[in-house]
Amino acid sequence: HPDAQKYFNDDNCTSSFRFSSLSEMRECIGVWLSSYERREYIRFAVLEPSTGKAVGTIEIFGDPQWKMTYGKPGGCFRIDLLPAYETISFLSDLMHLASDHFFRLFSAERIIVKAIPEATARRAALEESGFLPYEVNHPSYRDYFAKSAGK
Repeated sequence: HPDAQKYFNDDNCTSSFRFSSLSEMRECIGVWLSSYERREYIRFAVLEPSTGKAVGTIEIFGDPQWKMTYGKPGGCFRIDLLPAYETISFLSDLMHLASDHFFRLFSAERIIVKAIPEATARRAALEESGFLPYEVNHPSYRDYFAKSAGK
């Protein structure tokens, strides 16, 4: 969805996720599946609770260089949703899911999430869920929030 794309975190990705055909999207999903098989990252479908219809995806990954760069094992939590679901309530549910499970499941001590200034609902949900502004030590990566395990 073109309106959703501006909120996507494509930092360090090989694509901007701006597809003009179903075949391009299928190819991207194929990359996600093979990346999962190589244990690089995992991308989940986000389903609308009342209908079960897919409304976006979330991804969590850690990087072998993460501990060297940031001092603690951690991960990046990416959230890509249809615009109607970029609400404080829906996003807060996803943030709580990450807080409740991702630290343990992915052995992370810190999780970061990107939220550009225009993503006001996302930023509010992050702050409501205990994520704080975080400076990533890379000149082209901006607008991150972080939460540490147990906080």
